Amino acid sequence: MNTQNGRVESFCWLQFEHFLPTNKMDYDYKMDRSVKVGDLNFIYDVKTYFDYPV
Repeated sequence: MNTQNGRVESFCWLQFEHFLPTNKMDYDYKMDRSVKVGDLNFIYDVKTYFDYPV
């Protein structure tokens, strides 16, 4: 946050999703962008908005 004008200059959102063991559904995401952290594979997406309304 910019302390001079009180506006947020950058924002980072992390979201983790996982189904409960009793749920038989699964995701159908393309694995075109993934990263391995330890033994786990994570799909990631990055978006930038320059014209987000103020």
